[in-house]
Amino acid sequence: MKVGFTVSSLGVTFGLLATALARSPILAVEILAATFFFLRWSGIQWAVSSFLVPKEYAGQWGGGHIGFWETLWGGIIVPLAFGGELLSVTHKYTPGIYMFVLIGIVYFVGTVIFTRYRPLMLKTAVPS
Repeated sequence: MKVGFTVSSLGVTFGLLATALARSPILAVEILAATFFFLRWSGIQWAVSSFLVPKEYAGQWGGGHIGFWETLWGGIIVPLAFGGELLSVTHKYTPGIYMFVLIGIVYFVGTVIFTRYRPLMLKTAVPS
């Protein structure tokens, strides 16, 4: 898991950084196209729950928790911060790209450095 997350997070982070530093729009689009290859690897997050929690909680954890936080963060907060704040204030895309680079660094640190991929010991209710 750590190899997959390492390749994904660093590939996306460096790809976005290279996009921000690109000297032409065509080069920026080409770099983004290559970066999306690594972004697709982040989908392995859905498999993590099957390794971390007991099987009876894997659906709740993956579909509920991962889906909720991913939608809240990636679907609501980040677009509002990028479009509503950075883009409207600066009228440039570059600060937003740097924001995504920072998010990529957080992604790398969280999934590769801090997370230990071993099963959690959850107490389950004992049937009476």
